[in-house]
Order: sequence, then C-alpha cells, then structure tokens
Amino acid sequence: MKPMKPSDPIRPGHYKLASGREVIDLIEELGFGFNLGNALKYMSRDKVNRVEDLRKAVFYIEREIQNLEKANAR
Repeated sequence: MKPMKPSDPIRPGHYKLASGREVIDLIEELGFGFNLGNALKYMSRDKVNRVEDLRKAVFYIEREIQNLEKANAR
C-alpha cells in the first residue's frame, strides 16, 4: 500500500494512531465488522470535537448491541 500523505482525502491523518499505525489496519487485524470498526475509528480520531466523535462511537456500539440481541433472540 502506498504511504499516506498528510493531506490525503482518502486516508486522512486524523485516522492515524499515535503509534503511526492506521486505524483501518487495526480494525482489519481485530476482525471488527462495520459497527465496531466505526466505533474504534471515531474513538481514535484526533480532531477538535471529541464529544461529537464519542457520541458517534456510542451510536455504533449501541447498534452492534442491538444486532447481537436480535441474533441471540432467534
């Protein structure tokens, strides 16, 4: 994969962990699906509005919980 540029609109720097690793690599390594992957992405963002990002993470975690509860009810 080509190196990420700071101004890359596809792979922006605010999705990079303090270790220099990209969040998407960690998400794939952990085998997270869409909801948990998005939650991790928003929790690790280095942006100004941390409260908004954490609310987004909570939304995806709650959605994952709902999906698991539905699956377990069957």
